[in-house]
Amino acid sequence: MKTIDSLQVSPAESLFIIKFENPNNGASAIARKYYRRAFRTKLMTLTFFDLLLRKVLKVDFRIESFGFIFKRTSKRTYIVRGEYFSNTNLKPHELPFKNSIERTNAGLELRDLAERLKGLFFERENPLSIEKLIRKALISGGYIESKEFKKKFRYSEKGLKAKEKIGKLLVEGETRLEYLIKNEPSRAKAFFQVCGGNILLIEKYDLKQITEWGEFLFTKNIKTNMGDYFDFYLADKSDFDFYFENISDIDIDNSFNAVYEDHRESILVLTLMDVILDLLSILLI
Repeated sequence: MKTIDSLQVSPAESLFIIKFENPNNGASAIARKYYRRAFRTKLMTLTFFDLLLRKVLKVDFRIESFGFIFKRTSKRTYIVRGEYFSNTNLKPHELPFKNSIERTNAGLELRDLAERLKGLFFERENPLSIEKLIRKALISGGYIESKEFKKKFRYSEKGLKAKEKIGKLLVEGETRLEYLIKNEPSRAKAFFQVCGGNILLIEKYDLKQITEWGEFLFTKNIKTNMGDYFDFYLADKSDFDFYFENISDIDIDNSFNAVYEDHRESILVLTLMDVILDLLSILLI
């Protein structure tokens, strides 16, 4: 029987593996600062969406009323505990999401959650910054090696092989995934399985499109054998049922479309806020 290994990397860890040798070394100090902020935002966003797909977190839309005399209503987006909130083993860079929600039974409004995480994840000197948490895990996993009193890092042989595997999968996803869905659904299903939440790294398709394809592949009687196509998983094999199985339970029209649009807007707002704060700090120097 063919053995299928698992790299056991989350989407954020995969991105770190393929990007951690910073491509902007020749850029100006200000350009490097904005690149790092954009990179941290991406790591945070990937982790957030991955936890949604794994049903660790869940979105709850609420209509709330405001005002004493002139009443008005507003739709608010809250993040609450998902179906697998309590019984999923999370990695260090994923735990702050869970810990933030665990402190309240009512959940947190998305903007409040983002604000809490921004303060924790985005401070470069914070030992719990998202980059340091991921780097430490990848060093422990043997993907990255530290040298010169842990101030410099490089790929290990294992890391280089992982980078190559991830890169090939992303190229296949970018160039062939839509074709596979229509013409080779068995391989497409195997592709979803090998990627798990790492399929979020394929930037050509948005979350709505990915979940529609996931629903098609995992609710239809499509037979596939992973070993016929791949000899490894990217994510933890035990998580696969959480990614796309039972995705038909989600109301795509009324819920997931709005989730994608609302989350995208909130991330853009966060990024814009960072830019404004940086400009103010420069002006005040």
